[in-house]
Amino acid sequence: MRHGAPEYSEVSHRNVNAKIFEPFSTWKVTLKRFSNAQELDREAFIGRLLSSSYVPLAGERGHREIIAAAERLFDENAVKGTVSFAYETLLTSEDSRI
Repeated sequence: MRHGAPEYSEVSHRNVNAKIFEPFSTWKVTLKRFSNAQELDREAFIGRLLSSSYVPLAGERGHREIIAAAERLFDENAVKGTVSFAYETLLTSEDSRI
């Protein structure tokens, strides 16, 4: 991504924690994390990549290279025709029971 999509380095990859919400709240903020994954076949994996705003569009410089690299990455890591795309959902709450 860093070679073929120059805007990628400008995307915020900051860590989120409960402290960033405290200035907006009068209560104790609790942060909960829920892991989940999406299983993607080759077409969905490439589609997910292309849905990112920082990926060059077809015809733009770097597009073919990113697609080729993503196809190689998929081929090297697929298990039974899919790869697992991991996500983490963050939930903030004033109720610590959540």
